[in-house]
Order: sequence, then C-alpha cells, then structure tokens
Amino acid sequence: MISNIDDNVGKLMAKLQALDLDKETLVIFMNDNGGTAGVDLWNANMRGCKATSWFGGTRAISFWRWPGVLQPRTVDKLTGHVDLLPTLAELTGAKINAEHQERLDGISLVPLLTSSDTAWSDRMLFTHVGRWPTGKTADHKYSQCAVRWQQYQLVRSDTCSDPKCGGECRFLRQTIKGATKNFYSPSKGQFHYAVTPHGQWALYDVKQDPSQEKNLAKEHPQIVERMAAGYEQWWDDICENIE
Repeated sequence: MISNIDDNVGKLMAKLQALDLDKETLVIFMNDNGGTAGVDLWNANMRGCKATSWFGGTRAISFWRWPGVLQPRTVDKLTGHVDLLPTLAELTGAKINAEHQERLDGISLVPLLTSSDTAWSDRMLFTHVGRWPTGKTADHKYSQCAVRWQQYQLVRSDTCSDPKCGGECRFLRQTIKGATKNFYSPSKGQFHYAVTPHGQWALYDVKQDPSQEKNLAKEHPQIVERMAAGYEQWWDDICENIE
C-alpha cells in the first residue's frame, strides 16, 4: 500500500509539472484515521487503531505543498479535520455566510501555513467513533470517545450497558474476555483495543507517552474535570437534533 501511494502521488506531481500547474496548485496529503492491521507491525509507539478512540486511532498526518507560497517547515499546533473547510474557504476567497460561520467548529489554518510565528487558540478537539445501533445514542455517550487539549488526551474506551450490543462495544468486550486478537489487531488486541476503567476517564500526556501506558487522571483531577466538561458541552451540542 505504501508503494502504491508513493507511485501514484509521484504520478500526480509529475502530471502537475507537465501541465505547468505545479506552482499554481495546493497539494494536501492526509489520512482520515489510524491504521488497520499494520498497527501490530508499527504504529510509531502509539496505542490504538482505526475505530478506536486511542491516540493511534485518531491522529492523522497532514502535509501541505504549495511552492512559492508555503515554506517547508513543521507545525506542531493542535489542529483537526474540522479546520479544512474554513482553511480552503479563506485560501480560495469563498464566502461562508454568517449562519454557517457561527456553526463551524474549525479554524482557518492559513495563519499557521503562512507564518512561523503565530499565536494559536488554546482549544480542545473532540472525537467519538460514533458507531452504535439505531436509537442507542445516549447509551454510547462514553463509548470510544476522546478529548485533545495541549499535550493531553482524555479517553474513555468503555462499553455500553447492553451485553448484546452490536456496535463497536463488541470489540472491547473481546478485550475484557482476554482476547489477544481483535478486528484490526491480529496479535496485540489487548494493547490497541484497551479498555479504560469502567465509568471513568483516563488521562495521558501523549507528547511524552504516545503508548498511553501511564494514566494521569488521579494526578491531575482538575485537568480531567476541565476536559470532561468540554466533552459534555460538545456532546450536548451535536446531539441536540438526534433522536
């Protein structure tokens, strides 16, 4: 797969150059979630995979190339998929009407892309795997969810109360039963599909501990409280119109 992507990105770049569009085109290379079966071989020491809320299941790459406009460098600010729309709107001059602008969760990345000395919002970003049986939204509020803020990730990788749930909870129950093999993890299911203490948030410094081995929740209760409160507000906002 890596070879396939490398070959086809090369074809794309060669075509842009052949059409003399190389310097007129912004090329963005990014993925949507963590790895699948490959995480057992290598996942940059991160816990988690696709369809989990762990760091390795939600972190994504983002490479931006625009010769003559963007200078090569690394940006380490907290950003997410929600930032893509407002960024492209600003770059293209597209107008977002006031009603939709107010509802956007994202922030334009243009300041980060164009300047190496930019203040950035001290924000929180929220994720939820979002897979549950119809009509079971409330039961899965804390199933496979996470909050990012500064260097921290707050995680709840927990099951709902229904032992027959056909959602993602079934994979976590395999972990609880001691399985080493799980859907995207042929041999390290206990690591990548880890379950947090039932009914509790777990807190990790993912900058220092990408494997999320040391739960800091008891050491930093105020951070847990602040991030959990942010999640509660976010959940209420997105579930406002869900039955």
